[in-house]
Amino acid sequence: MTRPSWTRGLALACAIAACTRDGSGRDVSAAEMILDSASASLERGDNARAIAAYDRAIALDSGISAAYRGRGVAHRNVGRLDLAVRDYDAAIRLDSTMAGTWNSRGFALQLMERYDASIGDFDRALGIDPAYAQALKSRGRSRFYLGHFEAAAADLGEGLKSDSTNLYLPIWIHMAASRAGREDTTRLAGQVARIDLAGWPGPVASFYLGRITAEQFAAAAENPDSAVRANQRCAVAFYLGEYLLWQPAPRPGEARTRLQEAVATCPRQFSEYLGAKADLQRLSAP
Repeated sequence: MTRPSWTRGLALACAIAACTRDGSGRDVSAAEMILDSASASLERGDNARAIAAYDRAIALDSGISAAYRGRGVAHRNVGRLDLAVRDYDAAIRLDSTMAGTWNSRGFALQLMERYDASIGDFDRALGIDPAYAQALKSRGRSRFYLGHFEAAAADLGEGLKSDSTNLYLPIWIHMAASRAGREDTTRLAGQVARIDLAGWPGPVASFYLGRITAEQFAAAAENPDSAVRANQRCAVAFYLGEYLLWQPAPRPGEARTRLQEAVATCPRQFSEYLGAKADLQRLSAP
C-alpha cells in the first residue's frame, strides 16, 4: 500500500529533527525532548539548567513558542527582565493565541515598572480568556501602582472570586478602596471572616481592622528565620505607610519614612516594593 503523503512528510521531518518515540509510540523530536527536560528543571527552580536546555531546544527548532515562553520565565526568575520580555516577544510572534504568554509578558513589564504597557498585555490575555484570574489580579496591581484605585479594587475583586483563600487580595482591595476615599472596613471584615489570621499576612488584615495596634503589628513580623523576618519587616513598613496615607488626617511625612524603608528593604519583585516606590513618586510629585 502506498504510504499517505502526510506520513512521508512526518518521516522526513523526523529524519531531519532526529525523532524518537515516546512511551505511547508518538514521534517526538529531539527539540521536544529537550523542552520536556527544560520544563522539569524550571519546575524544580533550577533556572540556569532550564535556560541552558531551552537554548539547546531553540537551536534545534526555533519555531517552538513554548520554548521561548519557558526561557522567558526562567530569565524573569533570575531578574533578567529585558531578556524575558525579548523571549515573550518571540513566543507571541509564533503564537499570539496563548493568554498565558501575554500575562507572563505583562508581569515582566510590571516588574520593570512599565505599568501602562503591562496593562495592555493583561488586557490581551483577558481578551483571549475573560476568566483568567491571574491577569485580573495582575492588572489590578498595575492599576494600583498607577494610582487608579477604583479600577484596581474592581479588578482585584473579580480576581478574589476565583481565589477566595488568598488573603493578600482582600488586603489590597481594602487599600485600593481606602485610597479611593471609600470606607472599606466592613467589607474587609466580611472577606476575611473565614480565613485564619494567625499566620502571615493575617496581622496586616488584623491591623487594618483595628484589632491590633501598630506596635503589635510590628512585633508580629518577628520570626526565627532571618529571611522570613526581613521580608515581613519590609511588609510592615509598606502596609503602615499605606495606612498613614488614607487616614482622615493623613500623615504624609510619616508615610514617606515608612515607604522609604520598604523600598530599601523589600525585594524588588515584591508587590510591596513596587507599591511603595509608586507612592513615593506620587508624594514627590509637584
